[in-house]
Amino acid sequence: MADRYRIRDWSNLQFFLTVAKTGSFQSAAKVLGTDQSTVARRMHRMEEELETKLFDRHAHGMLLTEAGQAIITKISAIGEAVVDVEKSLSGLQTGEHGLVTIAVTEGIGSNWLISTLADFYKKFPQIDLRVKTNQRDIDLLSHDADISIQLEEPINNRMVSYKATKIAHKLFASQMYIDRNGFPTSVDELSHHHFLDYEPYHSDAYTDWWVNGVLLNARVRLSCNSANIYLGAVRQGFGIGLFPAFYARAAPDLVALPIAVPCESQVWVVTHEETNKSARVRAVLGFLRESFAADRREWFYPAY
Repeated sequence: MADRYRIRDWSNLQFFLTVAKTGSFQSAAKVLGTDQSTVARRMHRMEEELETKLFDRHAHGMLLTEAGQAIITKISAIGEAVVDVEKSLSGLQTGEHGLVTIAVTEGIGSNWLISTLADFYKKFPQIDLRVKTNQRDIDLLSHDADISIQLEEPINNRMVSYKATKIAHKLFASQMYIDRNGFPTSVDELSHHHFLDYEPYHSDAYTDWWVNGVLLNARVRLSCNSANIYLGAVRQGFGIGLFPAFYARAAPDLVALPIAVPCESQVWVVTHEETNKSARVRAVLGFLRESFAADRREWFYPAY
């Protein structure tokens, strides 16, 4: 009886947590660096040991059963403890060398951040960087990144953060569009123009004026969820688009319209309380703080 309901291989807990987090054996396999059949075999073995079914297979992936839900909180605490150990060890690193992973929005990353890296590598030749832009999938608690440059204030009290800057926004159009449709200089004149819609703006409070004030009753020629497609569509003259002010530098072929836009976002730089102790991470944080301060007016909040 003592051997019943007993987990004999604790590494199976990591497989269980990863399947629960990713929602499929295939996705879990990618995260764990193994194959789908190994993940399935591990879960089958764990179910046999516990004499209960942990997952149900659905069209959209693997869902926890009632038994799986009952144990996920307990096992998650173990996973968090392991991550804490890893982060504590990472924090002991005292040299300014090694790899630092930065999560950043596509626009800030591909335009502003990349422009600063030549200076960074001169100052810190022994630090290498990895940049991730799929921010919605990033979890600093799970060590997906060391630093996050994001537009939302973190709510977890284990995160260390500061406001780096504000970002003003402007309306942009191509010269091709202006030649064909005219050059609007006031909000009232916008009612006669065509627009392009970047779908992620619909989930951001700071773009309410744009989404519900401008686009709601306007002719939207194209909508998309890709920043690159959105920029390309504006360049092709399909309509007017809303961009952070730094696109005046990043896309100098576009024309910034002289219309005040009541849309501004905050930029937060965030780290985990343990990773924050690492010398290499603190070196990158210091560089980012200096760079944001130096470029605030020129890149992020220029006067109209």
